[in-house]
Amino acid sequence: MPATDLSALRDGDATVQASVSTINGNTASATHAYSVDATAPTLAINTIATDDILNAAEAGNPLTISGSSTAEAGQTVTVTLNGVTYSGDGDATVQASVSTINGNTASATHAYSVDATAPTLAINTIATDDILNAAEAGNPLTISGSSTAEAGQTVTVTLNGVTYSGTVQADGSWRR
Repeated sequence: MPATDLSALRDGDATVQASVSTINGNTASATHAYSVDATAPTLAINTIATDDILNAAEAGNPLTISGSSTAEAGQTVTVTLNGVTYSGDGDATVQASVSTINGNTASATHAYSVDATAPTLAINTIATDDILNAAEAGNPLTISGSSTAEAGQTVTVTLNGVTYSGTVQADGSWRR
């Protein structure tokens, strides 16, 4: 397909059709559905430090860079500030190098992971209907739920001022 024909396609669902005939007049055809997504996402950076001026007091504190984009949810945004690249969750490597007066150099790298996304936490229905009746109140109660926290992490449940603990399982469930 010529690029000029492809560039005329609009974003959205589309189909391509093909047909063939034999010299005896027998025909066959096929249709294939596909999606067109040729529009680059937009990206905007919000005002930094409320006035786009980083003063001495602000320079001594963590700086939050925020903005908006039309990219799909879950896509990674990479920010470069004074030549230093920052991104969201994922694996990264920090590099450092040093030179002596005589020109001898050494360097080191260190791999690390960024996990800045808070886990989700949900509590399942309590006592089958979220109503604790007199009969149920006299028996042990299991409180359970799910979480995207790593297996082995502790879930703290507070009920009527008393704290209980549960552990996130490999399938994301927890109970106490």
